[in-house]
Amino acid sequence: EALREDGTPFPGMEHPSMVSLRTGAPVHDVPMCIRNAAEGEERWINITAIPRFAEDTGRPMGVYAIFQDITERVRAMHSLQDNEQMLQLAMQASRSASWIWDIEGRRQWVSPILMEMLGYGSEEVSDVRGRVLRLVHPEDRLRTEEFLDSLRGCGDAPRELALRLRHKNGHYLHLAVHAQASARRIVGTIQDVSD
Repeated sequence: EALREDGTPFPGMEHPSMVSLRTGAPVHDVPMCIRNAAEGEERWINITAIPRFAEDTGRPMGVYAIFQDITERVRAMHSLQDNEQMLQLAMQASRSASWIWDIEGRRQWVSPILMEMLGYGSEEVSDVRGRVLRLVHPEDRLRTEEFLDSLRGCGDAPRELALRLRHKNGHYLHLAVHAQASARRIVGTIQDVSD
């Protein structure tokens, strides 16, 4: 049985070879699952089809089809998606968020959970690092900046910080920050420890 990525049947007329033959255009990188129900096995393939044209008419007369086994890549992707979902659920259950900043400060990422904790929608925040730093309680600001600066040179030693961030409604959340740096990025978690 041939299936699409979403698990629906893959009709024969939509097979890349048939599409290429019908349209005369190449079809590249189409994933397909081949399920053998009797043996309980699934294999994933990536298909590219390139038409061959008749010399006398210039019309498609056949196709060259290239099949690449991508089973291991798809399994790894599904495993990664499952792990990400479990991590998100664990972070939500523990009232925690994660964040990543590269050492040069060019890229940043904060999980949407943090912005939800603070009462913001993801569309409300474009400069996440700048926004979060502006939300730090005035009494915690210098200590927070020193903490972030210290992460650049701390090697792989984990670091911790307690701070307060202002919620959109004006009150402050008490948070515990855990961070660890590598040569290229700083990765951390932020946990709501408010009563």
